[in-house]
Amino acid sequence: MGFDVSSHPVDVALIQTRVLPYLRGQGTPGDLDDLVAEAVRHAKVRFRANAWGLGLVALKASDEAAAKGNRKARTPTPPAVPKSFDPDLHVWGRPYFVTAPTPDVSAVIDRYLAATPTQADAIAMEQLHALHPNLPNLVQPDTEGALPDDDVLARGLREDLELLRASWDHLASGKPVKMSDGESVDPEDLFLFTMPLSVLTFASHLQPGWMARGHVWFTQYVTDAGLDADGLIESSAGLFEPLLKGIGGWEEAFQATITQNYALGGYVRPANVPAFRVWWEAHQAELIAPFAAENDADTGAVCWLKVREALLDAERRKFAFVEATEVYSGFMGVMN
Repeated sequence: MGFDVSSHPVDVALIQTRVLPYLRGQGTPGDLDDLVAEAVRHAKVRFRANAWGLGLVALKASDEAAAKGNRKARTPTPPAVPKSFDPDLHVWGRPYFVTAPTPDVSAVIDRYLAATPTQADAIAMEQLHALHPNLPNLVQPDTEGALPDDDVLARGLREDLELLRASWDHLASGKPVKMSDGESVDPEDLFLFTMPLSVLTFASHLQPGWMARGHVWFTQYVTDAGLDADGLIESSAGLFEPLLKGIGGWEEAFQATITQNYALGGYVRPANVPAFRVWWEAHQAELIAPFAAENDADTGAVCWLKVREALLDAERRKFAFVEATEVYSGFMGVMN
């Protein structure tokens, strides 16, 4: 079973004071307009930043093809892309396109978050220059694909939330909810098993997470290492309590680890993030050891680092921290 997993700094206040009341039908249909407009801007900045990262991936592939030909011709030439470039971290890991050292990653993310799509080019060029001064002259942004118009982007961002808002009264009546594909679902199932990922996905457009693929979510690390995280990890049930507390047994619907696709897993509340970050760093060797035993220490190390960086980002912002599946997918071209 494959998982596209992600680690997210979570703005609890945004979710509990803006999004969940909206889903309960409070306020007016336009109450999220400001957040949607911001998310559209972020989507355009993210698309442009990732175009530069993918352009660098293409240059690296060109380097590797040239090196293969040079070995046959015995005419070695130095690669244009330095070995310090790690696509799994810099492109399919961190949000946007960031090559800065770990302590500086959040500051670069802040700059992207404040940028216009045009300004994203300058930030990405700086990230290229940080790897090697020649790279800004050698890399061309990837031109495959295009974003929809702003109105289409906005509708896509709102679609799941609008369905949930329109379905809120079904919880009291028990009337099935008709989905866009024509199928009908139980309203409690919709709010217990679909709503959490929809809300986190919307929030991730405003504050991005780190992406990875495989059995590399943080609670899987803890389990595989046979460790106990001192009670710092729980399910994300409490994050959604203001919306779900009227549904019987709602707490049991949430798991404190990832058990399936399209779901949330382990959650660390804001007050516990600093302690968990310290714990994560203190147990680095033990957490990576199971990967080393499978001759995959490099994957274990880089994905451990992704979790650490996301924790540092959450700690800096005084946010919560949660793992999820299928928010992003490198295979499908859905990037952070």
